[in-house]
Amino acid sequence: MSRILRYLIPVVVLVGALVFFYPPARLFALAVAGRSPACPIVNAIKADENLRLQIRYNDEIIKASKLRYSKNGQDFAFGYKLDDQVYGQQRELAVHFITPEYPYGPEEIRMHSAGKDELRLILEPDDRALADLRLLIKTEKYTKRKQTTSLSATEEQILRSKATQNVEREKDLVERIRRAVGKAALVINAADVASTSQDAIIRVTDGFQDLIRRTYTAQPAWRLDLQRAAGRCVR
Repeated sequence: MSRILRYLIPVVVLVGALVFFYPPARLFALAVAGRSPACPIVNAIKADENLRLQIRYNDEIIKASKLRYSKNGQDFAFGYKLDDQVYGQQRELAVHFITPEYPYGPEEIRMHSAGKDELRLILEPDDRALADLRLLIKTEKYTKRKQTTSLSATEEQILRSKATQNVEREKDLVERIRRAVGKAALVINAADVASTSQDAIIRVTDGFQDLIRRTYTAQPAWRLDLQRAAGRCVR
């Protein structure tokens, strides 16, 4: 028994140190322990990758941090989320993309949105989109890393070829993501929101109009006054 303990104690100490000092290991341990049910293991391990996915969804599709409420011309700032992961500065309102990798089904997604001031866009499954998007990101990292090293003429040609292929891949992905957002189910506070448009920006804007109406105009006027006074809404 003493021999087993002699080998076991250093292993336990090593694992404990790894979890304490190395953030990915700590995230993995929390996910395995069930401390973060909204963040599955795949998200804990791929935190940096998920941040890059958020940037693609937000910057390439909506390209805005404010949308205008058509009934009074007021601009409302909003934040972004992707599968419960926050991206950028958060506001009182949020646009929340739900990808096919989200660990819950459509009905649970609707239930989890109850009481939240956010527009959820539930994207339809796409067997290739997320895999291709991750390939795009990995290729970007690879080409940038290689550009800082000495390369032969052949290696430079291969690198240029990969970069060119990645540009075309990105164009195709952006269009596919736009189509997915244009067909996404819109959900606010556990209720479906109607939109007849399949244009990504118009569909998000339609949902956002409903979000503003439910959040502010259906509430006492003082709430909108506080929002404006705090500087989160700008005319």
